[in-house]
Amino acid sequence: MTKSKGGRPATYSSAQVLAAIDRIEQSGASPEASSVKDVLCKEHGISPGINLQSLGEEVARQLENRERVRTEALINALPETVRREGAKIGSDIQQRILEVVAHLAKSIREVAGHAIQEKDDDLDAQRQKNRALREEIAGKSEEVERLSAELTEARTHVFELEQKVRDLEVEKDSVAREEARLLDLTTRLEQLLLGASDQTSARMEAGE
Repeated sequence: MTKSKGGRPATYSSAQVLAAIDRIEQSGASPEASSVKDVLCKEHGISPGINLQSLGEEVARQLENRERVRTEALINALPETVRREGAKIGSDIQQRILEVVAHLAKSIREVAGHAIQEKDDDLDAQRQKNRALREEIAGKSEEVERLSAELTEARTHVFELEQKVRDLEVEKDSVAREEARLLDLTTRLEQLLLGASDQTSARMEAGE
């Protein structure tokens, strides 16, 4: 390990960071880059010149990895039937549901302890909760499918209405052109009739 000019290590290991995090959490505090740095310097002899931003990124990574490992352990501790049911759902929803069920099962085990194994009534109640959860998940999946179908149908209807509007606009333009043509023909006919009437009147006057 590289040491600073003062003889103290200039860098730290992942194990040291994790140990510092555990020490801070044991005291009831939340691990931050600054507090982890204090523990590393005081208890592990790390140089105070370490980069606080880099240390913060390492702390965040260690916390994320630890939470991921704990969550995976909780999921693996679930009954096979529950994990198999969860696998039928999409990957994103599956992960969320498994995490919720895993934390729920962990809480139940911590509260009930050995009493769950000794009481069949408690086991039956838990099985009923699991069945209700599966039924609720199945119901939500059906609702999502129904809403998706309705949305597709609505989009199709909107497209058809838009097409009808475009057709009506074309038809409106055609009617306007025909009306203009009819007006022109009417005007020309009126002019011809007026001219013929004038000629007839002139002839009648000349005959007189």
